Amino acid sequence: CGQSGTGKTFTMEGSESAPGLVPRAMARLFEVINEREANFKHECYISMLEIYNESVRDLLADPKADHSKKKFDVLRDPLVGMYVRDLTSEGIHTASHCKQLVKQGNRNRA
Repeated sequence: CGQSGTGKTFTMEGSESAPGLVPRAMARLFEVINEREANFKHECYISMLEIYNESVRDLLADPKADHSKKKFDVLRDPLVGMYVRDLTSEGIHTASHCKQLVKQGNRNRA
């Protein structure tokens, strides 16, 4: 929510010289993973969705594929928490890989 032009996207994404919240959080996440990899096993995944005109869109899915049969219901699982059924989930291994997928998802926005 918020008026157009108020900086929501810039706050989240930033620029190359001034990274926003998402790239800084991803960089820190993978720093911590690297610090702890001797003692812990980690798996990270990313999904991106857009709710536009009351319709949910999977931003990481192949835009040419038929998604008409997918429901994208928002559900709660006691183990993983909230999730969206049928939403694409990509494994990520580095902050730069995450950044590539976010760019891909942004290209698929309405």
